[in-house]
Amino acid sequence: MNKALKVILFSCILFVVTSTAAFANVETMDRSSEFKCGEDVYKYKAGVDYKDGEIVVDFVLSIESEADIYEVAENNSCTAEVISFADYGKCALFILPEGQSVPEAIIQVEKDPRVKQATPNMYFWQETPDDEKNAEEIDRISGATRYDTAIEVANRIKELRDIEKFENIVVAYGGNYPDALSGGYLASVKNAPMLLVNPANETKVEKYIKDNLDSDGTVYILGGETVVSKRFEKKFTNVKRIWGKNRYLTNLEVLKEAGFPKETDNEVMVCTGNGYADSLAASATGCPVLLVNNTLSKEQKKFIMDNHIKWFDVLGDETVVSKSIAKELQEVVFSPGSIHQSVELTCRYAGSDRIGTSIEVAKMYMGEKTSPIHKPIPSAVVLAYANSYADGLAGGVLASELDAPIILIDNKATSIDKVKAYLKDVGIETVYVLGGSSLISDNTVYALK
Repeated sequence: MNKALKVILFSCILFVVTSTAAFANVETMDRSSEFKCGEDVYKYKAGVDYKDGEIVVDFVLSIESEADIYEVAENNSCTAEVISFADYGKCALFILPEGQSVPEAIIQVEKDPRVKQATPNMYFWQETPDDEKNAEEIDRISGATRYDTAIEVANRIKELRDIEKFENIVVAYGGNYPDALSGGYLASVKNAPMLLVNPANETKVEKYIKDNLDSDGTVYILGGETVVSKRFEKKFTNVKRIWGKNRYLTNLEVLKEAGFPKETDNEVMVCTGNGYADSLAASATGCPVLLVNNTLSKEQKKFIMDNHIKWFDVLGDETVVSKSIAKELQEVVFSPGSIHQSVELTCRYAGSDRIGTSIEVAKMYMGEKTSPIHKPIPSAVVLAYANSYADGLAGGVLASELDAPIILIDNKATSIDKVKAYLKDVGIETVYVLGGSSLISDNTVYALK
């Protein structure tokens, strides 16, 4: 039996839930102080009021940004999972480390400038039926934080390559996703792992690099000094900073540093720069990724023309990469001064959600003979949590090393069914999981087998 995990449940707005009907994904909830959500059994022990036989629960939190929720959680040595209730929008599930009291956690969270109020009236601890033997069967690569998880991923890559040290190491800011996901292609080209850094863990990352980088190896820092400090850069002799004025220009500089285009680069994957999900799935392919906003910049148009790009794979539906962007790509290719008389294809790969899109990317790039960059049918898959980028940022290099796709997943039954069907169709039995069980639960992984 796993140790109990204390959990605090907040929402992003103030409201009151009356009766069990508000919990759209909860099967049962009654006066026995227990309810079941998917395969997990939760017991509550405080803050629950009964009124006329029904449960009344208050949730209070004032954090608007989903990214801020994860950052606040990590700053307070806990993890967070964003969940949704059909009638009341998104909520954040904060999972405390063992030994941390609820009042202590509330005080710490309230000190964060992004939080105006944090007063939970309900908290849970989670019990799962997993025994120690089953837990050992899951190949889970995780650390206490996203920064530690990135180091554990790097260590796993060393094991797979049977090496003592890396030729190069790529470092990106861990507090946001664009630079790290742009850097997946560079890391693949440079045979480098992706490490994450923030001001609080510079010393730890510095030590890891000095212990695990060849004496003549290079440290590639992605992003400007506002995200990865000059102080950190000065710790290394062979170091190169790659950055632009915004995420899109940094993305172009990363592609240039990677030597794009190479003989094998006959396509570019196009992903939104305003979300992480699709570019996270793309990072496993080892292919160059072009991040786009609502329209192409003049720098992006010039880059496309100068490098004679002729094949664009657009990831995600038209709500994330608009139809107008796809049209602009075509127009740039056919613009005066371009050498192209025609474009082979501009394809869009999208599922009904981010999980489905990650599966579509896997189908296209892993084992499909029609793929421009044909890779063998995968024998393994790397799972990343669909609702947070934190642990998945460093996983693209690992997946590429394994010739495995990154598949996004959460703990909902519908998501599990989608991923399980893909694994069955391809015949995949080996599963690697990025991050701790508070995100992708052990039960979710067992359900895939």
